[in-house]
Amino acid sequence: MNNNNNYYYSQKISFTFYCALFLGTLLAISNTCYHYPLIPFQMNNQEWTSAWLIATVIDYYGSTLCFAGIVLASEPHWKTGGLWIISFLLLGSPCCCLYMCLKLWHTGSIKLEASSSSRTTTTTMTSPYTKIDS
Repeated sequence: MNNNNNYYYSQKISFTFYCALFLGTLLAISNTCYHYPLIPFQMNNQEWTSAWLIATVIDYYGSTLCFAGIVLASEPHWKTGGLWIISFLLLGSPCCCLYMCLKLWHTGSIKLEASSSSRTTTTTMTSPYTKIDS
């Protein structure tokens, strides 16, 4: 029962984190779009370029944290996943690409979950707020 409670709470925390990340990145990028429209480009305007630089960094880290969650859940050891995540956050997309290349090389696939049939996988997803009773 303790294992199910841990799973329930970690799923709930993850769900809350990714919802907050979604809202934060959506608000930040929407705010930038509203105050500093992307088109026409204003490369000579320092305020415009600074706003879009910050929005781009927020966008990168938002998507990287999503990818990090998948890596952490997919790696057999949390320490290995943690090292990959640190490399994604500090060294950027080359490390993300290297992870994908190595995953493809070692497993032959970049699927999140291997299945016996090639395209007929059924996944049941439950709400993170549905408590598991066992």
